[in-house]
Amino acid sequence: MQTLTRTRQVIRELVQTSAFAELNRFFDNLEAQWRQAPPGEFPAYLAAIEGHMLVDPDYQGDKALSQVLKAWTEACPKAYHPQVVMGFHCFHRACQVQGSGQRNAARSLAVEQICETATAYLLRAMGRSTQPVAAAIGMLRISAQFREPGWLLELFHGQPARFRPSAHADVEVQEAAAPLLVRHGLQPLAELPQALPVCLGRRVDHENEDPRYYWLRHALVARPGCFEAIQALAVYLQPRWGGSLDAIALLANGPLCEGWDETLRNALRWMAVEDQLTLPDADQLQAVTDWQQAFEAWSQCPLRPRESAVLLAWRGALRSSALQDYAGGMRDFAASLACDADHGAIRAMGETFRCLAGLILLDGMADEKQLLRTAIERLCEGRSHAAACALRAAGHRFGLWGLPRSAEQARAWAQIAVKRQRAGQAPGFEVLEVARLLWAANRHEVACYLYERCAELNLPGAALGLYELHHGGLGNTPEHYLDDEVAEYWLQRAVEAGSRQAKYNLACLRMDGDEDLSERSAMLAVRHLLVDALGNGQTNAQARLHLGMLLRQFGEPQERAEAVAYLLSLVEHPDPGIAGRASAELGLAWMQGRGTRKQSRFAAIEWVNRAATLQPGDSAIEDIQAEILNSHNRVRTLFTQCGAALFRGTLHASELPPKHACVN
Repeated sequence: MQTLTRTRQVIRELVQTSAFAELNRFFDNLEAQWRQAPPGEFPAYLAAIEGHMLVDPDYQGDKALSQVLKAWTEACPKAYHPQVVMGFHCFHRACQVQGSGQRNAARSLAVEQICETATAYLLRAMGRSTQPVAAAIGMLRISAQFREPGWLLELFHGQPARFRPSAHADVEVQEAAAPLLVRHGLQPLAELPQALPVCLGRRVDHENEDPRYYWLRHALVARPGCFEAIQALAVYLQPRWGGSLDAIALLANGPLCEGWDETLRNALRWMAVEDQLTLPDADQLQAVTDWQQAFEAWSQCPLRPRESAVLLAWRGALRSSALQDYAGGMRDFAASLACDADHGAIRAMGETFRCLAGLILLDGMADEKQLLRTAIERLCEGRSHAAACALRAAGHRFGLWGLPRSAEQARAWAQIAVKRQRAGQAPGFEVLEVARLLWAANRHEVACYLYERCAELNLPGAALGLYELHHGGLGNTPEHYLDDEVAEYWLQRAVEAGSRQAKYNLACLRMDGDEDLSERSAMLAVRHLLVDALGNGQTNAQARLHLGMLLRQFGEPQERAEAVAYLLSLVEHPDPGIAGRASAELGLAWMQGRGTRKQSRFAAIEWVNRAATLQPGDSAIEDIQAEILNSHNRVRTLFTQCGAALFRGTLHASELPPKHACVN
């Protein structure tokens, strides 16, 4: 950890003074130390190669990093490391673009263009070193996660480099892809390489089919037993990349790792475990037992500090959350934080941090060793863990958990938290979860501050959280926080920000209020809100239900038919409340003949009886049932049911509840 921290500090000082020649010498020195160290014992070199250390990602974005790297490559045009770091930078931006939205032609083109730029830089680097291990690792990752550029395949086949992804894309697709590159300070590759570096030999057949092994071979020729190269391959042997646990075990036990000690082999084996870590609920007895046994077995194995830190943190989380062994959980968390590991760089620490925070804030465990502060500061040092930054902001604002009170630090860390959250850097614990945790722990003032700060910074969901807070939706709300006017303000802010949940909530308020929805413009406004709420997993079914209710009552004939279609789509919903209310609303539609093929009291009774069976005791359904059956008068109820049975007419199976066949 001290080596990584010092490396980051030196690199940033050199970048700030534009001392690029000295920066290049520093990287050369890191590589020399890495080569002299035993395999896997000097992580600072490959961590520096990733490029993240050159700028502060919390205050400077990808464009700033691209500009620094461009300046470095121009200042040292014949140097190896600027080209390698730029190649890795482009690889990471390709990953970012690929994962930041729905897959489409423009996004795919942007990823291919960034990958060919990364490849060009890495090939150029290989021509400037006799042992380009890092560059080969970069190419291994590109070929494993994406695919090699077409022009590179042409060069390997002894043909001129000609294939460009942009040459086969429509102009509209190219125009849509361009901003995805510009956002990260990148441009399409201007000129294709026309020859391979002399260090690259021919590929054998299986390497043409799977080029990962070609690049691995070159890395291992340059440095036999290279841990980082074999680890890079192991990443893509995990099940989520189409590999298997057996493949990783074979690799760890195979000849490539024969010169390693057991801690390095276990580092590979642990990757497969870490990729599948889940925290079972206390009532999932078998899963709890399985993970308990797995953690105990691994605790007997020789591990590096990095793997030990993760193992201990997850065992602590299991003990505290599933086994209610709070003291044992605290001991494991303390041992994890005592490991000499870069906790902030480990995404698997996110969920365990949530457990530690809950243990101290919710369960009231004493924190004499200031574990929460230590965890906050360690996780903030990385590029992920937005929740740690949010807790740090709250701690500085109110002087909590051993953090010094500082309004300036609070503002800065809140901004960092929101920035990381927006970038998807909140593994296992999100910023607004922190606010909800603080509220549940009766830290109302602290939680409210965090919600308000996030809303000021336009974090999606924060304004809606403030609506729920002032509306009393968070539970255990002190009287002075309840304010309908303030709640309405934040709900409107959330709607303006595009929150589907907020639009659904506002539509419900307008439907439940005294607004005259028979006025066409008012009805259409509510309909627009509900249509906008569709497509969200949390609101989709409820929005369809309310669309059915709204259009059944206030829609025109065609819209009433739409209402029936919405309601029919919900009658077998897994939530009995939704399925029951949809069935009851269909009963009203059949009774009134609104949106149905005809008016049918029989169908209405069948639907509302189904609703009452699905959701017994629901007052709204009981009221609808009473209306359909004329339940205020027993005699009329009897006549209603008899008349419905006698004059039911012809009804199709699709017009009756699912259990019925066609009725004649």
